[in-house]
Amino acid sequence: ISDARKMDDYMINNSKEKLSALAQRTAFPQDRIHLHVRSGNVRDEVTLLADELAAEVIIIGSRNPNIQTHLLGSDAANIVRYAHVPVLVVR
Repeated sequence: ISDARKMDDYMINNSKEKLSALAQRTAFPQDRIHLHVRSGNVRDEVTLLADELAAEVIIIGSRNPNIQTHLLGSDAANIVRYAHVPVLVVR
């Protein structure tokens, strides 16, 4: 369990560092960018965070679609299905 926690902490910290570096390369004001890194089920974590932030819309990318997911990726399709706010899927 200890090793799993260490790996989870490493992955979260690594993700935060990469997102922060990406955010710094954008033209957006840095005080308007808020990074959130979570682990768990993608659908549950995205919809929960949207609810916590009182988000007006969720924007998510989709890749590797197949006919079962109606031309969306499975994560995007699940978020569209379960979100409490509109979802914009970008391909």
